[in-house]
Amino acid sequence: MQPSGLPLDSPLLPEKLKESGYSTHLVGKWHLGHYQEKYLPTNRGFDSFYGFLTGSSNHYTHRRCFEGFCGLDLWNNTEPDLQYKGKKSYSTYLFAKKSAKIVKNHNPKKPLFLMLSLQAVHEPLKVPLKYKEKYKDSRIPPGKRRRLAAMVTCVDESIGYLITILKRRGMWKNTVFVFSTDNGGSISEGSSNWPLRGEKGRYWEGGVRGVGFVYSKLLRRRGRKLRELMHITDWYPTFVGLAGGSLKGTKNITGFNQWNTICFGMHTKRKEILFNIDPCSDLHGERLPGTDFDTRVKSSIRLGVWKVLTGRQGRGHWFAPPYEKHLTMKDTQPQENNVWMFNIAKDPLEQKDLSKVYPRRLRLILDRLAYHNRTAVDCTQPRNDILSIPYLNDGMWGPWL
Repeated sequence: MQPSGLPLDSPLLPEKLKESGYSTHLVGKWHLGHYQEKYLPTNRGFDSFYGFLTGSSNHYTHRRCFEGFCGLDLWNNTEPDLQYKGKKSYSTYLFAKKSAKIVKNHNPKKPLFLMLSLQAVHEPLKVPLKYKEKYKDSRIPPGKRRRLAAMVTCVDESIGYLITILKRRGMWKNTVFVFSTDNGGSISEGSSNWPLRGEKGRYWEGGVRGVGFVYSKLLRRRGRKLRELMHITDWYPTFVGLAGGSLKGTKNITGFNQWNTICFGMHTKRKEILFNIDPCSDLHGERLPGTDFDTRVKSSIRLGVWKVLTGRQGRGHWFAPPYEKHLTMKDTQPQENNVWMFNIAKDPLEQKDLSKVYPRRLRLILDRLAYHNRTAVDCTQPRNDILSIPYLNDGMWGPWL
């Protein structure tokens, strides 16, 4: 409902790949702004788009309710897809089939970039009965955790189907397949990040350490874990580099081309990850003297093996899975705390706060946060626009200005 979107002043990944001759397609979630048509995927570099524009919707009806307003959110390029209105079509099936159709209709002689951004396993936790049945005798108790497991199985099966189509088309041998998540799981929706600390929405490792894998016959070293630092912004220059493209014309690219790290196991050029500096958060606690950075502000940064968090981070519990609840550990630190520092290489569970043990190192890292903060653009939070409601837009969540 906010009149905002990803800024238009720098080309997105699909735009750069098109410069290298790629066909570009997005299936599934967009959620990068849609209040004007110029912010839609097909105006940001994708040749085609099939999916939903907002953050989530009903997996079967594709309707979204927000702030008391409900409407359909299913689009085929820039037009509403009304063929499923009043019907039920499970999103994972639907998006996997649409992706497979793109592959089937694609000319293998032309390079292809396909981004499949599934709605699963995002809430609401819904899944066809046959996948629930697979877990009826499991040790996972009935409820959200079991439904989540069933949804993961459905995702796995759908990805397998897409890979089968790529193989039949003779495209698999030259494909770089990346499977990744955007954040840790939400405990209230059946997820578990155990034994890591915290969850989605927090800066503890359970919230920011995303899992994923890369498969390709082009990889020189396979079957290994990548322990180098990598951030989601690295995919942009990595893919552009693989495509033989150029970053010319892009604005403030902070990512690194990680292909040599992924393919050959070379050390990464990335030395730090700025997780966030949130100027919109409430100030918390007392400001630490001796640094230009205001430690009352919610933030987090990783510098080498060291990770620092500041501000109001919320309780950082270690949530065990439902069937092992006795292993859950509560965060017992004083609530007024607003500075933490951990050696993630030795303490990935973030159990030993070293902020008072190494004060000079802490301030050096806080100075790095101050440096990044000086480069930040103003934080804008436009008010929700009543003109965006589906009732005023033919029952759809979509462009309204």
